[in-house]
Amino acid sequence: MIVYSALAQSLIQAASAPVGNVTPEFADLVLLVNPAIEGARFLPIYDLMSGAAFKARTTKQLPVFICAQADNDLPVGVVFPLGNAGHAIDEATIGDLEKECVTHALGFVPSFRTHALAGPMGNQPFVLNPPGSAQANPFWVVGAAKEVIDGHGGIFQTPFLLFIASLVFQHVQASRKAPEGATSVTPKVPAGDLAAFAKSIGPIKLPQP
Repeated sequence: MIVYSALAQSLIQAASAPVGNVTPEFADLVLLVNPAIEGARFLPIYDLMSGAAFKARTTKQLPVFICAQADNDLPVGVVFPLGNAGHAIDEATIGDLEKECVTHALGFVPSFRTHALAGPMGNQPFVLNPPGSAQANPFWVVGAAKEVIDGHGGIFQTPFLLFIASLVFQHVQASRKAPEGATSVTPKVPAGDLAAFAKSIGPIKLPQP
């Protein structure tokens, strides 16, 4: 929550930036995994994403924000809404979405979800839907199957590590291609299947304790 609160204004500025100038200045990528953050905190960005100007964007780029949420995360998916149930009574809201955002965490608001991340299939280390590392919407809220992230703490699984590594590697490539002194660029990276790129990275091994 501290990280998101510190960067929220910069994310809002990035979401409201003109077409072709959508990379924020603060970081290449902000990653939150199973965050216990009220969905209401993401509403300003979602409102901008739902606007006509944002939807008219056709320039594709790597994501600048990813919220990866395990579908079977009981603490965030079940306990969190129960703990926030009182706020739904006390806090004034407009519409069902705002009411849901008061009680549910960011990753468990269905309207916010942009992607689904499934486990290995065939010779692919994971399956991202919709596929592609470069997309018109750089704000991703990803629902992850248990084969990718298992519960609240099961984040060190190979499919998820490959998913993150492939995006980080592509961000590094894009940064190297950026013009010197540029504060905002549209990375020229492969827009194809991200899983195919992840395969080229090879196995990822965690250091043994």
